[in-house]
Amino acid sequence: MQHDHLLHELQLEDRGTGDGHRPGGASIDRALIYFKGGGAWGRESETISNVALAPLATAFSSNLSVNRYGWTIGMGIEYAFLPNWSAKIEYDFIDFGTKLYNFPVTSTVVAPINFAGWDFTSMIHEMKMGVNYHF
Repeated sequence: MQHDHLLHELQLEDRGTGDGHRPGGASIDRALIYFKGGGAWGRESETISNVALAPLATAFSSNLSVNRYGWTIGMGIEYAFLPNWSAKIEYDFIDFGTKLYNFPVTSTVVAPINFAGWDFTSMIHEMKMGVNYHF
């Protein structure tokens, strides 16, 4: 379904990876090159709204919060630059797939069809950098 005159906002409230997260890799001198993958979950807040533009002459907003489940894969490198210190850079891809939503109807002026049939695809590309101290 096409929703030409409506706005959509997505906020990822919380995210994590599950127990299926399995790292693996190899070390070369003081560097560790690693790969990982597994399950992922996220809590999303979805909002649709308009700003009282034609053809919808009234403003409205509708939102919902949902748990999303998917998978993740990533890779990185960590280098020990001093005896107890290392630095790392990592890339992760997280895919929550596509999900169909029907939002709660919050306006009697706007046709209920505008609240139904929203497809959202959620994918995250994430880069992490850090410095670690090893006790």
